[in-house]
Amino acid sequence: MLFTTPIPFAEALAKFAARNIVPSAADSAQWGRVPVALRERAFFSSRVESARVLQGMRDYLTDFLSQNRMENGGLVAQGRAEFVADMRELAIREGLGKVDPVTGRINPEIGENDLTDIRSIRRLQLIFDTQTESAQEHGYWLQGQDPAILAVFPVQRMIRVRPVMAPRAYHEAALGILRRKDDLTYWISLNHDFGVPWGPWGYGSGVGVEDGDLDEAIAAGVMKEGDVVKPIAKDFNDGLSAGIRDFDSDIAAALRRVTGGTLAGGRLTPPPAVIPAAPAPAALPVATPGGLTALLARIGLDDPARVATAADAQQLVDGLKQASPAKGTAKILKVTGAQRKGTVTRKFINQTMNDLVEFLPPALVKQLPQITIQVVRTSGTAAGSYNKGTQVLKLAHLGLQDPAVARQTIFHELMHWTHDHGPQEFRDEIAAYYAARTAGETSVRLRPWNDSRIMGMRDHWLDADGSEYAARIYPWESTPEGLEVVTRHLEKLAAAAELAKNWNHAAPDGSFLWREAFLTCAKILYPWP
Repeated sequence: MLFTTPIPFAEALAKFAARNIVPSAADSAQWGRVPVALRERAFFSSRVESARVLQGMRDYLTDFLSQNRMENGGLVAQGRAEFVADMRELAIREGLGKVDPVTGRINPEIGENDLTDIRSIRRLQLIFDTQTESAQEHGYWLQGQDPAILAVFPVQRMIRVRPVMAPRAYHEAALGILRRKDDLTYWISLNHDFGVPWGPWGYGSGVGVEDGDLDEAIAAGVMKEGDVVKPIAKDFNDGLSAGIRDFDSDIAAALRRVTGGTLAGGRLTPPPAVIPAAPAPAALPVATPGGLTALLARIGLDDPARVATAADAQQLVDGLKQASPAKGTAKILKVTGAQRKGTVTRKFINQTMNDLVEFLPPALVKQLPQITIQVVRTSGTAAGSYNKGTQVLKLAHLGLQDPAVARQTIFHELMHWTHDHGPQEFRDEIAAYYAARTAGETSVRLRPWNDSRIMGMRDHWLDADGSEYAARIYPWESTPEGLEVVTRHLEKLAAAAELAKNWNHAAPDGSFLWREAFLTCAKILYPWP
């Protein structure tokens, strides 16, 4: 059964809420050897080691099953298609995907029908279908354990609810056969994948069950007059609970047996491999904001009342550049698909990369990984994207015909590269700044999109062009990290006129919060010796 509309009831929600997140490298066969009692209490997906990805999935599915609503009355979680889109973006952002056996890196190409790739549509659809169906079917099963219902509908039969490419022989043999609902051994025998007496009856099985009444049961010879079918929920659940005192330690032992790894802090770690020690990264110079303060004073931008001109902004841009910058093109592994004519040519990409890297301390640049830049025709609705895991920056040339837009887009995505792979203290300070700016707020749809996929805490992030995108919170963020704060502010270094326009932009209360955020990012990303 596919649930395209949430059907909340207490039994289904309680079932789902009881599951603990367990990141693990175990594959589906290894999980199959973990006792049912533990699997029923774990929220996992084969070979998914990211707690953040699993948390994002569970949070979304909880919202879907609960029918949680936003302030405007709309559903927080719209359903299967949105789940697939959001969790795909989260998996890519977290660097998950199928490893290319030749390169040893995450393969940037996604096989949409590949069940072994957590980014694929088919895999994510299967996760949504299985998790929602499991919660709902368990709820229906518990409700059907009411003695009054069992008195009227004491039996059930397996039926096919949708065709599948490879039906299971034991399901085909059971179709249409009436059996008592309290025949626990029989119903568990039909659920090889999950080992429980309710659906789903296997990954993509396409079968369900249908109630039969007492008259049918007697006519089929399954029951006699006076027979009573008793509830078995307590017996089954007692069996699951037996011996489980400490979920973490018990599942750790089970996973250790089947994978050889260990569980600590809610995360499964594979057996250690012998890897030569890597040299420690070069230390970054300690930031001293006095250098930036002196630069602003020299230009005259230390005066809050001064209206910045494009010439002022250009001085600021020039002053932020390194005296001896690193070579940006050295951080490009390769460029594919560049236009021979038009805007997004190899020459344009190389020049823009060098221009951006001029702002970054050479010690920071040294720590950043090489990236692949792919020029494609379109990339969904985005003009550009950066994948932290594959270290691939994509540019959709159809949306980048204006050189100024193309340049700012490349700056934006390279700021993701810098933010994602730079020192942890950079990310921590940005996250702390975002938290301080938005304390006490709730997530809303950001302007001008009014799209449930683009949510954030509004504060006064609105820029001079009417965009609140700097406030965006991605679905996988259990704690907002301000992932678009650095990108949306420092991308304006691409054009002095844009920087001046936003520098002069005031919030409704008269404060210059865009300017404050820009300077906060500059202090973090540009240490001044």
